[in-house]
Amino acid sequence: MTETPFQILIPDQDLVRLRAKLELTTLLNEVEGAGCDYGAPISDIRRLVDKWKNGYDWRKHEAALNAELPQYTRDISRVDGFGSLNIHYVHKKSDCSGAIPLLFPGSFIEHPSFRVATFNVPGFGFSEPVLKPGFRKPQYAELGNKLMVSLGYNEYVTQGGNWGQITRQIGEMYGPKHAKAWHTNFPMFKSELERIHWFTEKGSGYSAEQRMPSNFGIFSHGQSSRPSWIYGKLHVWTDSCPWTDDEGVSIDYFSRSGSVASLCIYYEVADVGMAPAFCKRFCTIPKGASYIPKELAPVLPSWVRRENNVVFESMRESGGHFAAHEKPAELVGDLRRMFGKTGLHSVSFQEGRVNERTNNQCINELENIPEMGTSSRYLRQV
Repeated sequence: MTETPFQILIPDQDLVRLRAKLELTTLLNEVEGAGCDYGAPISDIRRLVDKWKNGYDWRKHEAALNAELPQYTRDISRVDGFGSLNIHYVHKKSDCSGAIPLLFPGSFIEHPSFRVATFNVPGFGFSEPVLKPGFRKPQYAELGNKLMVSLGYNEYVTQGGNWGQITRQIGEMYGPKHAKAWHTNFPMFKSELERIHWFTEKGSGYSAEQRMPSNFGIFSHGQSSRPSWIYGKLHVWTDSCPWTDDEGVSIDYFSRSGSVASLCIYYEVADVGMAPAFCKRFCTIPKGASYIPKELAPVLPSWVRRENNVVFESMRESGGHFAAHEKPAELVGDLRRMFGKTGLHSVSFQEGRVNERTNNQCINELENIPEMGTSSRYLRQV
């Protein structure tokens, strides 16, 4: 499993092909006074398409990503039933001695208190796609654990949200020997809250659509559908986050895996049932949770504690589904409070153990965090 340095370098012909497709874009008429009720407003999509075609400098952003992110690829061998897979990842080391290894499947967070490894799961970004059926959470978990061990981190902690929930599977399969603790900003549990009802009725259609990957992949070749799809999610799944037009341009057009591969994860999860994919059984390793008010499926902390060994909780005053991008400082702050030497839940690798604290101790100490405000009173009530 040799590590190979990686730089993003999209061929010129791919950029030319994209521009040609954008030139052929035809937008539909807009229903008068519809606003966002019918989805992304056509006037906004027209602006985004024009930006993508005439104002977006891919090479500039490509160079910035290469300069900022230490990227690599590595073959992860003998993934259960699927052989070897070439995985793209970022490995950011820390100048701090004793920095904690943190596996972060998804967006990249840079913080000097951690040695961060974040990887594109198969089918996303520049990782090799899986071309056999049945690649599910156990395989994603095996991939993540093998990556950390190959980087020399036999003990580590994890953080994730949304599909980053595979870190729970890592905890179930590889804790406490390798995975010592985990944190999530997307705690899962069933409820009948208004936000969940909204998501079920009007926000989760993407999941049903993507359970037929080939059909949806063909549809996604219409270039105006890409910015409209991303635009809609960035606006309705967030907490009034001021997105720029540059952020609405989808990088998945240049994905190594193509337009269909990243959709297969929805099919595989749906094939075994959504609930078992996220909450299979009690996870014994210590867990931290950040509760985000505009998350797609907000839950009460007391419910989450029933299925997890919860040792840290934080009630955020703002934020939505893309917490790592919307509120990076706040999320990093929660990780520092959970895993730091003076945090509510410190991790000791030298002694091969985890310093655990009870839920009541954590709740009592949360009262002393000034930025929690009135949310700490809510936490005590539930």
